[in-house]
Amino acid sequence: MPRGFFIFLITGFWGWWLWTKNPPCESTGAIRWSRKSQLIFGITMTAILSVAAGWATSNINNWSPRLFPENAFLPYIDATTTIMSFTATILLAYRRIEAWIYWILLDIVGIWLYNAKGLKLVSVLYIVYLVLASNGLWQWLRKKESTPE
Repeated sequence: MPRGFFIFLITGFWGWWLWTKNPPCESTGAIRWSRKSQLIFGITMTAILSVAAGWATSNINNWSPRLFPENAFLPYIDATTTIMSFTATILLAYRRIEAWIYWILLDIVGIWLYNAKGLKLVSVLYIVYLVLASNGLWQWLRKKESTPE
């Protein structure tokens, strides 16, 4: 199983539960931007966890050389994309518009990262993800504009 599979599975079901428990309502404008303090906290936690995960990934072959005989390829960038994915999933569960910005940035980095790893088809998949995330941002901004505060 790919790393983080279970975390994404759990956050996916959690987000689905939040959305079914609290369906979007036209009059309340459920789609919104986070407050500045929440945004700063989210970016800070993403950065801290990315550095920690990058450090762990770059050293895991020293701790367990049998399981990980080779050094990780671009461990900090790879860790950052993983942590950003978790953050974007959480933001999406709470219907925060900046979730799409996270996904767009993540997809741009992913296109480059997987291309650098020689995984051309995965890079193409991230191009598709970039188009979908850009459309998601555009749709949510349109919906936010048309929804009264």
